[in-house]
Amino acid sequence: QSQAETRRQTDRNQFDERTRSDQQQIDDRYAQTERDANAEIQGGELRAEDERLRAERESEEQSWWEAALDFITDLFDALVGLINDIFDAVRAAVNALLDAVRDFALGLIALAADFLTGLIQAFGDFLSGLVIALLGDIFPELAAALVALIDEAVQLATDAIHAVADALSAAVNAIVEGLRAGINALLNLYQA
Repeated sequence: QSQAETRRQTDRNQFDERTRSDQQQIDDRYAQTERDANAEIQGGELRAEDERLRAERESEEQSWWEAALDFITDLFDALVGLINDIFDAVRAAVNALLDAVRDFALGLIALAADFLTGLIQAFGDFLSGLVIALLGDIFPELAAALVALIDEAVQLATDAIHAVADALSAAVNAIVEGLRAGINALLNLYQA
């Protein structure tokens, strides 16, 4: 029995030793796995933090870039607006000047036409009065026929003056509108 007892004790000791050894290996492996896991977790946390910081930097850089781009865009839009305002002011000044020149020319044409028709009418009235004074008592039919001819001639001359004045006014309007279109096209070309 003692041999059996010794053998049992030896087997038990070996079993216990093996159990302790296996347990130690398990504990060591568990501790190593835990250290590896912690290291991996810390590494992951560090990588995540680095990624977060990188993303923040990119976001800040992008935000700075976007802010700079927005500023430049706003500045460009303001400059374009200012240039457009200048072109609009030039266009308005040119149009006002052309309108003033046209109105002045049309006023001169109307004044000249009125003056000439007034002179012709006055001369016609003078001639009619002269014919009536000289021939009205002696040859009333002849005087009436001559006054009618004088009135027709005055009317023809007046109509001709109005026709010339209308043609000149139309020409002035066409020239001014042609100039306006040309200048505005040139301004539009420079403005684009």
